[in-house]
This record gives sequence, C-alpha cells and structure tokens, in this order.
Amino acid sequence: MSRYYFAYGSCMDYEGRITANKYNGKFEKVGIGRLDGYRFRMNKMAADGINVYANIVRAPELYVYGVLYRIPRVSSK
Repeated sequence: MSRYYFAYGSCMDYEGRITANKYNGKFEKVGIGRLDGYRFRMNKMAADGINVYANIVRAPELYVYGVLYRIPRVSSK
C-alpha cells in the first residue's frame, strides 16, 4: 500500500526541497494534481514575526494546483 503527498508552493521543487531533505529516494512523481475546495495563501507567519509561509485554506469554489507524489510504504518485515 502507498501513501500520497500533495506538494504546493516551494514544496513542489523536487530538486530543491525534496532532494535537499533526502526524500528523493522515497518519492515517485505521479503528476500534476488539483486540490478542490482550497485556495493558496501566503498567510502563515514564521516564528520571527517577519516572514510568511505558504498555506492552503478552505475555499469551496476554488482549487490549488500542485504536484502529486506517491510514497511507497516500507515493509516492517
């Protein structure tokens, strides 16, 4: 069984975020994804009180595009 990861904003950058965090061996790119009922916002305040991060918030009429990745489950055997 697999899990899926919907990446939006800077997390879509495979060569940057995913590779830098050493997830690249675990993530398989499925393709472009669309998350219905949400909108992209830059409204998540960082701890420094200056910078903001990307976020998604509910918005029934809208959608967010991103990249869908499959993450294979590792057997515990």
